[in-house]
Amino acid sequence: MILPSPTGEVYPAMLMDFYHGVSANRLSGMNGETIASLRMARGLQQVAEGLNTLHCHGIVHSDVAPKNIMFLRGNPNSPRALLTDFGAAFVAERNKDHPFPEIWTTPDYAAPEVRDGETPTFVSDQFSLGITAIELLGKTTLSPLIDIAGCLVNEPLPREVSLVLRKATAIKPSDRFCTAQEFGDELYYAIQKHVDTHKQLIV
Repeated sequence: MILPSPTGEVYPAMLMDFYHGVSANRLSGMNGETIASLRMARGLQQVAEGLNTLHCHGIVHSDVAPKNIMFLRGNPNSPRALLTDFGAAFVAERNKDHPFPEIWTTPDYAAPEVRDGETPTFVSDQFSLGITAIELLGKTTLSPLIDIAGCLVNEPLPREVSLVLRKATAIKPSDRFCTAQEFGDELYYAIQKHVDTHKQLIV
């Protein structure tokens, strides 16, 4: 549904099913266990697919962060992750003639241009997902581990994974991936390649 406000802005209204799961920002401390990196990569790929669907319908989420990603409870070998909390979402095309009222993006995950006061866009959503991916992969069994210092990635990182994350979180929006789905797919394949290579080295 699309609901206009009295002042002319237009906001999407969504009815969502009830899901039983846990937010991504709570995963690391559960049972003191880490998460398989490939499982996390698949979840991030699913979130990217969902984000891409939103973008194809002209909707900017504008608050992609671990707290707004839910991993559903169920078969651990077949993870399912969802993007939640559309309270800050807006329809880009319908709002182009109206100034964005305020920035609701979680500051630690906001793209540089959004922190500078620009209206969130599809590629700023992608940046936020990239920062989210960096944080969440640091909670996995990915080897070598990822260190976080604000929005900066410290080496060492698997080279293929690092290149994908750096592109998604490029300072210039035009240097990022064309779509969120492209980012999600490239990240999954890079981690899959790293995991497969790591297994071969162990054997």
